[in-house]
Amino acid sequence: MFKQPIDADLDASVELITFMWLATGNDPNSMTREALAVMRLLLAQNFNQLSPELQSLFANGRANNSAIQAEWQAADPMQRMAIAQQFQLVLAVLGLVPGGGGDGTSYESSGESATNADIASNIAWNNSGAGDWSSR
Repeated sequence: MFKQPIDADLDASVELITFMWLATGNDPNSMTREALAVMRLLLAQNFNQLSPELQSLFANGRANNSAIQAEWQAADPMQRMAIAQQFQLVLAVLGLVPGGGGDGTSYESSGESATNADIASNIAWNNSGAGDWSSR
């Protein structure tokens, strides 16, 4: 178990998640200020429920954010594809699956994009260990 991250590491972790989201080609419009604030809050509240690997990633958010972004910038297109696959796995574990929940169903309802509440709910639900989206 890792210590609860300090504010600077939480901020850097949210920046890292945003970078992963954008690097994998997801919609930048879904990363609103409100969504980022909720994500930060949920990371802080649910930190101890994360896997040891994710705890390590976020407990050292500043260093890991810098290192991961530097690795991305230095990568060639083939390496970026492999890195993007790793990013997609992290996002999926956090419940941040673009355009759908854990069972592949779409977030969209009445033609609207995922709401901040949907994003926050998925992060919290996934971290709770209570099952995937379809079990709700």
